[in-house]
Amino acid sequence: MLFRSDWIGKPLIAQANALMSPANLDGDEWQAIYDNCLATSKGQPGEVAGRLADFHNFLQANYGVPDVELDSTGGARRVDARLVTPKEYNEAKRLLRQNPDPELGEILELTLILAYRCGLRRREAWSRLLNDFDGLDNPVISRVEMIVRPTKWSGIKSWAGVRRLPLWLLLTDEELGKLESFYQRRKARIVGRGTNHPLIAQDMMSGTPCDE
Repeated sequence: MLFRSDWIGKPLIAQANALMSPANLDGDEWQAIYDNCLATSKGQPGEVAGRLADFHNFLQANYGVPDVELDSTGGARRVDARLVTPKEYNEAKRLLRQNPDPELGEILELTLILAYRCGLRRREAWSRLLNDFDGLDNPVISRVEMIVRPTKWSGIKSWAGVRRLPLWLLLTDEELGKLESFYQRRKARIVGRGTNHPLIAQDMMSGTPCDE
């Protein structure tokens, strides 16, 4: 299958870093890649979207990558977004606390908190490193922040997507306390002194995120 290199090939090559592990990308990350292609391609958005759709159909048929819809106006969109009300959010947290595996329940609840309060995608939450949390291990710092940036497990939509989020403002005191307690317990389990482990890791020896 041939694609015009100046329409999608070059924009895809420009995102080589994000495509280092294509089998591990989720739908949101593929969407981000295609959004960047559409923003930088020299072709007409609708035609570029069509070629990207052909390319993605090829990947789906041969490599089983997640579904991403590209519409005729040249926009990549996901259709699984849902509006979560505060009542539904609190009910979800309550249900997660009932998980028979307390640690897994806590991991799922913290993932939900970071998604709901901070707007993180699933993989962004799972791949946050210990050193992405500024102030959790420093009692002098009262305004705890979280840095969202690329890791080897997860990219971001663009470099403009690198951001510093004020957890002290976005989370409730209870939620921030839960995050701090989890952080301290996880950090205590690290073998060595490294802080390049994901906070939500399968274990604190391999440093592999829970979803890997």
